[in-house]
Amino acid sequence: MAKDAGVNDGFNRALAAARRELEDIGLDIVEAATRYLDKHGVNVDGDLRNSITSEVKRELGLLTLEAGTNVRHAIFVHEGTRPHWPPEAPIRRWVRKKFNLKGKPKEIDRVTFFVRQKISQQGTKARPFLAVALRLYRNVIAKRIGDAIRAELR
Repeated sequence: MAKDAGVNDGFNRALAAARRELEDIGLDIVEAATRYLDKHGVNVDGDLRNSITSEVKRELGLLTLEAGTNVRHAIFVHEGTRPHWPPEAPIRRWVRKKFNLKGKPKEIDRVTFFVRQKISQQGTKARPFLAVALRLYRNVIAKRIGDAIRAELR
């Protein structure tokens, strides 16, 4: 009976170490995604950048790491879009912030029209901030978790 308790204790410590390491990896992925947005000048007002999170969950005995965002336009930034006529209000807000045109309604109207027209002709370029961040870590996740578990069980 005492041997089983030791096995369970070791398993629980290993699981806790794996969870901590996954949480650290999640933070690394969030940081890499935000660096990508900054590097590519994608995030004008910070709402997308600030919304990227990661979370470790335990379901059916398995640990999973989820990273993502709940901002509605994130999918369009990540995947890009085909040519379409975008809604005016979000483009207007973006134009005002991107080009610092507060208090210049005629200029905002003009630039908003041209931006919307360009999107209607060319769409938008994909900026796969999450996919790129995940690619940076996918080959080291198993090693990092294994190392954390081994260090805990020593």
